[in-house]
Amino acid sequence: MKKNKSKLLIPVVVIVLVIVVLGGVLLKDSILSIFKPADAYEKVEGFPREIETAKKVDKVRVVVKSEQEFKDLIKKLFDDENKVAVPQVDFEKSDLYVATTDLNLTKGVRLKVREMQFIEEDNKYKVILEQQLPGTNCVNDAVTNIAMDVVKIDKNLPKVDSHRIDKYIDCVAK
Repeated sequence: MKKNKSKLLIPVVVIVLVIVVLGGVLLKDSILSIFKPADAYEKVEGFPREIETAKKVDKVRVVVKSEQEFKDLIKKLFDDENKVAVPQVDFEKSDLYVATTDLNLTKGVRLKVREMQFIEEDNKYKVILEQQLPGTNCVNDAVTNIAMDVVKIDKNLPKVDSHRIDKYIDCVAK
């Protein structure tokens, strides 16, 4: 009788091991996502973009916590709070991180939020911005504008610092 129980135990153990291994392989991304921090930001539709303006402005790196704060920022940048529509975001759950360039004299400058990294020892997020600049062989319209990117971030993130990387994009010769 004891021999029969051990013969039954081996197939049951093998089946359980196969289920655990296959489940681990199929669900590894879900299981691993429990242990890694979630993305701290989400792209907002319609950004990054260039916005025409003649107003001399300095670059902006700011966390916006309400619809009114966003409108106030747009009014400060363009003298018209309706120049850029407020992104669809639930300000009860999320904030916006807004980054702009200084006034550009020609078209062709882009600014993008590339990534956000949490620096645990400093208890802050480091934002990596990429500014794409036209190369020397580019011919762009002389239209003053600012480049802007807006991303949705978690509500009440600790301090946010930004660092910009410049990248020159060569144009195709005509």
